[in-house]
Amino acid sequence: MQTQQIHQARDVAEVKDAVLRAVDGDRILTLEQGAVRIPSLTFEEHGACDFFARQMEALGLEVDIYDVRDPHGGAKTSRQPVGRLRGTGGGHSLMFQGHMDHVPLVGVWDRDPFSGDFEDGWIHGRGCQDDKGGIVSAIGAVAALLAAGVRLRGDVLVCPAMGHKSGAIGAKDLIERGIVADYAVNTENSGNGLATVTVGVVKARLHARADGVHIMQSREPKGFNRFDQVARVILALGPSWRKVPAGGWLSYEECDDLPDFPQLHFDEIEGDFFEPRASVELQVRTVPGMTSDSIRADLERVVERLIGDDPTLDIEIEIPPKEGQYAGWDWPPMKIEPGDPLVVAMIDNHKRVTGEQLEPGAEPRLGAVGDASFLEAAGMKTVLYGPGTSTIFSSWPTANERVSLDELIVAAKVYALTAIDICGLGDST
Repeated sequence: MQTQQIHQARDVAEVKDAVLRAVDGDRILTLEQGAVRIPSLTFEEHGACDFFARQMEALGLEVDIYDVRDPHGGAKTSRQPVGRLRGTGGGHSLMFQGHMDHVPLVGVWDRDPFSGDFEDGWIHGRGCQDDKGGIVSAIGAVAALLAAGVRLRGDVLVCPAMGHKSGAIGAKDLIERGIVADYAVNTENSGNGLATVTVGVVKARLHARADGVHIMQSREPKGFNRFDQVARVILALGPSWRKVPAGGWLSYEECDDLPDFPQLHFDEIEGDFFEPRASVELQVRTVPGMTSDSIRADLERVVERLIGDDPTLDIEIEIPPKEGQYAGWDWPPMKIEPGDPLVVAMIDNHKRVTGEQLEPGAEPRLGAVGDASFLEAAGMKTVLYGPGTSTIFSSWPTANERVSLDELIVAAKVYALTAIDICGLGDST
């Protein structure tokens, strides 16, 4: 038995070496440039979808394309592809999932933001590292497995998703269709660091109502007007961009991996002199254990206290928002145990490829979210690991987005080796 295990280990090592040799940097570069040259704002991912579908079909994957409609009642639609490398049977399935949509253009660019220029090892263009680079690396990984003649027992799914920037619409659609796997790697940019814990995000709007009173109509105060009420709420909840202290208005348990969270952010204040309503939009970056229901209850307690101080206050809580870009935003936190087989495989394979020891945790995606939250909530053991990182820029979003080709290649290699570990080798290689 021990001799058989040694032979099996040697066979796996030899297969992995063959796969590493088969990772094609030129293919990855060309694929990344092609993807970046296709603008793909949220609900405008059609071209990117068709591009990725063609690339996966050319490799021989089974490819389906799904239309996705705005779940919040809008008329917008987009589409997303699902590529499947069918296994021989009997192994775990693994999904690689990233998003095709990118943030709008901001700032002044030094070059065409959709050029895909390659210079000094860097690929340039909007969406190159958020998040097309991770998708490209996943396709590059599958191409290497096929080029090396590897057969896996479990299926590998490659899922370039639409609608991430509007609340993971595409990821949710996949789950609702039953397109799931045993394990998943969310290819969000993390500098090829391994994020095993992420915050969640719950968006809310608080609406203050009061009839407008012109200064010439009355010299007597009639309670707090709508703008005063918004100010009272902000003072009761604030300050923004800071951790809400334990024992304050938010209910939560401390998370060792996220010591600076939960945080409150005020995003927008809306109001007009001629309208009877003013609103404040806010978000809470949550830690594991927090939910939109718990935050609603916390906000209701704050409002009840304010009304107790002055019954003229009229404040409505809308959580999550019903309209706009952040309609339905209720993004759960995510956490996977450090001893999970996927975590162990990613750490081992990253070290095999780079010689570096990964430190799993929250740091690679600190304060940011990914579709991984919804994949994990659907029962898939999930990590975030992908090329590129916004930390190389002074702010985000920014002009002059870029990603290192070397990072794309490293990610492709780690993805391919991890597929071998998770899905298992088939009868023939």
